[in-house]
Amino acid sequence: MRELRDIAGTNDLMLSYRWVRRRARGAWAVLLAVCVSMSVLVSVPAAGAAPAPAGVGRVTTDDVPGPGTPAADVGILAEPKRTPPAEPSGEDVEDCLASDEAHSEAGRVYNRFMWCQRWHHHAVRGVAGRVVATMEMDYSIVGYGRDDQQRSVVIFFRGDDVDYWPTPKGQIRPTSYIEQGISCPENQCDDTDWERKQIKDWVGSWTRFEVTSDPAFGSGPDQVSHAPWFFTGTLNDPDWGYQLTMANSARHNIRCDSAAYFPGREGACVFNDVIPRFELSTRDPLVDEVSEHIRCAQAEPNCYRDGARHNTYPYFDGKTIPGEYVSGEPRAGALHRISPEEAEANRKVVQSTCGKAPTSVYDPAAGEQCDEYPMASTAEGAAHGAEDYSVEGVSADDNECAGTALQHYYRKDRILRSYRAQTGTFIHQDDFFVHVGEKDEVVTATCEPLLGLSPGGCGSTAAGASDDVGVLCFPRPPHPDDPPPPVNQPPHVDAGPDRTTPEGTPVGLTGTVTDPEDDPAVSWSYGQGEQFDPGAACALGTPGSTATTFVCDDDGDAVVALTADDGHNPPVTDPAFVQVTNVAPSSGITAPAAGELVNARVPAPVTVAFTDPGANDTHSCAVDFGDGTPAVPGTVSQERGRGTCTASHTYGFDGLGPRTITTTVTDDDGGADVRSVDVVVFVPGAGHALSADGTIDVGRTPDVRCPPDDEQAAASLGTPVADLRALAVSCSVNTTSGRTEVHSEVGDVALLGGLVRIEDIVSTCTADAAGIVRTSAVGTINGIPIGTGTGSLSVLGLVEIHYNEQTIDPEGRLVQNAIRAVALGQEITVSSCRLG
Repeated sequence: MRELRDIAGTNDLMLSYRWVRRRARGAWAVLLAVCVSMSVLVSVPAAGAAPAPAGVGRVTTDDVPGPGTPAADVGILAEPKRTPPAEPSGEDVEDCLASDEAHSEAGRVYNRFMWCQRWHHHAVRGVAGRVVATMEMDYSIVGYGRDDQQRSVVIFFRGDDVDYWPTPKGQIRPTSYIEQGISCPENQCDDTDWERKQIKDWVGSWTRFEVTSDPAFGSGPDQVSHAPWFFTGTLNDPDWGYQLTMANSARHNIRCDSAAYFPGREGACVFNDVIPRFELSTRDPLVDEVSEHIRCAQAEPNCYRDGARHNTYPYFDGKTIPGEYVSGEPRAGALHRISPEEAEANRKVVQSTCGKAPTSVYDPAAGEQCDEYPMASTAEGAAHGAEDYSVEGVSADDNECAGTALQHYYRKDRILRSYRAQTGTFIHQDDFFVHVGEKDEVVTATCEPLLGLSPGGCGSTAAGASDDVGVLCFPRPPHPDDPPPPVNQPPHVDAGPDRTTPEGTPVGLTGTVTDPEDDPAVSWSYGQGEQFDPGAACALGTPGSTATTFVCDDDGDAVVALTADDGHNPPVTDPAFVQVTNVAPSSGITAPAAGELVNARVPAPVTVAFTDPGANDTHSCAVDFGDGTPAVPGTVSQERGRGTCTASHTYGFDGLGPRTITTTVTDDDGGADVRSVDVVVFVPGAGHALSADGTIDVGRTPDVRCPPDDEQAAASLGTPVADLRALAVSCSVNTTSGRTEVHSEVGDVALLGGLVRIEDIVSTCTADAAGIVRTSAVGTINGIPIGTGTGSLSVLGLVEIHYNEQTIDPEGRLVQNAIRAVALGQEITVSSCRLG
């Protein structure tokens, strides 16, 4: 624990990780208190006290497959690997953070794969011997272990509530900075990157830290590392010019290993500040006989049944059978897992003892199996050198279920095996205990075997033993007149290595089955992990052959299993894991074509066709039309493995010129394909020299439109309303730049039988990426100079002449009229251009 320096005469800022009750806030005794370091895990109490056993050894139907699970359903038996989530959530997190143990220096080890803490930051800013500002932050931390072949833990930090004194605008304020990270002092793990945020940004959302362990620093055959770590950091405010050096939090501990006897889970890290225990119950009908045997063995010599003292077999005064947790003696009497090879010595002793047991202890004629405690898979089993063990007859179902539950527990709590030192003595890597509940402590055991392990049962005529657990049974003691036992050996099965394949692409599975005595039937089966999306399907090519293929229409983790059945022994199964990876869709723009002219006045349709080998994937798409407007979501129509996306957009007069249309098709796993096409956006143009409406109609003459480009000219034009000389009209669209240009000119015109004479008339309309330009000019009207200005004049009160006029017609087209004359119900336009 690090103390704060005295405030007097200093300008130091002080910060600590600790818990302060709300009702005490503002009290100087609290504000000036000694900083308390951030907690370690709750399952190890304060120094000098014994660690309390955590119930993480409990194997329940919520955690692993329950009784009645079909043996062939590999997907159920393949329990998902434990991988940290994107952020903490769920009932377990809420239950952990709400517990009293979480509000402590140690936090709480909820189980070996989750730890939590609800604790407190406390900061004091002192200037010239007085307190000028304080900050108190309640926060939550949730840590996750993992057994997904990665040696790391993930720690999430979230600020929950912050109080500032005397005001949030003081020297410690929401915009002050906390910078913190995780440190590994003994080089047993890798430090994480630090995070620097304003105080307000630490609140309300989770920040992720990761502590990793390098196998190179591990020891023993499992490359075990014990890595202490702690939070450290600073608090500072650049505007006020101070910085706190944060008191380090209390140390926390993780244990990481690369044990190869956890198939598919060879890398893992757990929170090991906890004493694991395997739980059984005398009230559980699945294992009540084994539970009663262990209860009585642990109580030796003070076991009572039906009110009378009961001694366990073999009878031996002074037996002390280990495995029961004793408060205050955290490591006394612990059990330690060993390898199947080491367990054989225990089994041989038990076999001999069971053969000598009286029928009151073990009666094979009644169908009993001979159960031993401590289990054969522990270093404290029957061969360890003393008679501190017990055997007792129990039912076959009870015995086999208890053995299978132990298999589940070893994996559930990541119990490592002890190994031999060069001196021959065991080096223990994990302590665990067996807790037998009574009264209302019902723990439902898991009887379904793990994938790839034998169920721990016995045949009707021969002794047997399960893999890695101490389940032994003998139909009756051996007799000299017995015929030789069957010697048929089970087949050897190897499903081959783990594999990785893209979705939609078959991966080859080549397994091997060897059996010198029989030609066993072989079959492949598979199970899909929870990572697969609903509706995902996988398929085997020829499941009845050792060589086959496996394909899935979505990404996820699957397990395939090769099983061989020789008709004599229980079927033998070996698993392999298949990681199916996502493949991004492949797309192509089918419309518009590259370089296509797109009319800015009408919706421009875009069509994208796509395919995806992940036939179960769903898709979305977005189209960016390249004119600065936001991308629009497209309408997706799809079937399995293929589909189309459509969208449209009206560019308008502001979107002219070359544009790049970009499409993005994204599958539901984040895989995306981006395509683009270049188009040219334009507006149509039109122009004419003369038109008239009213008593006498004269159509637009000449009527010139583009695209395509057009140009018409004439020396003269005579009509009932006007006579024109030297007229020319042109219209063109540049297919590269999208520029539209319309030009109309008339040398002179006589209106209404010569009453009005106008000379040198011209109008021009252009539209491109630079904008819209409409201009016109008139030389003279009846000898009066006009120019480019806009206006009107009256001739004899009979004719109203408007010149250089801009309008928008009913269809929304932009119009430039050089001349528009109105007289006696007649309207005449001379030299006009239009865009749109």
